[in-house]
Amino acid sequence: EHPLFDSEAFNSLSHTAMRALLSIMRRKNGTNGTYEEPIECPYPAMNGNMSKATIAKAIRELSKKGFIEMARHGGLMKQTNLYVFSGDWINWKKQNASSEIKPHRFRK
Repeated sequence: EHPLFDSEAFNSLSHTAMRALLSIMRRKNGTNGTYEEPIECPYPAMNGNMSKATIAKAIRELSKKGFIEMARHGGLMKQTNLYVFSGDWINWKKQNASSEIKPHRFRK
């Protein structure tokens, strides 16, 4: 069984988010992916294929849908972002258009 790949959250991922997730998953060696040993950001491995802005958007989507969490925010001192795997994707549900709160529009 492959609950992650059969989940609604995985099936709703954009193509780039799916590629980013698979790139992060390829770095998992059995002991990393936890707060004790987080995984580095996939920028270096994917940089030839996608822009950094596209990868950053994919990472935000993965975080929003509960696949990964940021363990350390890089940037200062040229450190890389570190991520851990999250199981929150199990609880992710696609919102129906009828259940979303729509902004009120005033008529002139």
